[in-house]
Amino acid sequence: MFKFSKRLGYVKVRLKDWHRRSSYERDREKKEVEKLVEDIQEEIEKECLSLDRSLREVEAFRTLDSLLQEKEEIWHMKCRRLWLKVGDNNSSFFQKASI
Repeated sequence: MFKFSKRLGYVKVRLKDWHRRSSYERDREKKEVEKLVEDIQEEIEKECLSLDRSLREVEAFRTLDSLLQEKEEIWHMKCRRLWLKVGDNNSSFFQKASI
């Protein structure tokens, strides 16, 4: 039971942090990371590939990937909430067809 309440507390903290970040801040951060990736790739094209540049590029891509995944999760939750609220006109058809 203690582990569950600890995990629940962790989820609560993460949800509060996530909620605080507005969509404007996420979009701004995404643009900054995209610009960073472009700059690193231009450096690699102009100069030779080094371990430092390669590691910076990988880290920038990971950051960009996490931001895009977060945005995708937001849209998925919005769509799911709307679907639960409004419903689907085809649900009864598919439920009857599966019997």
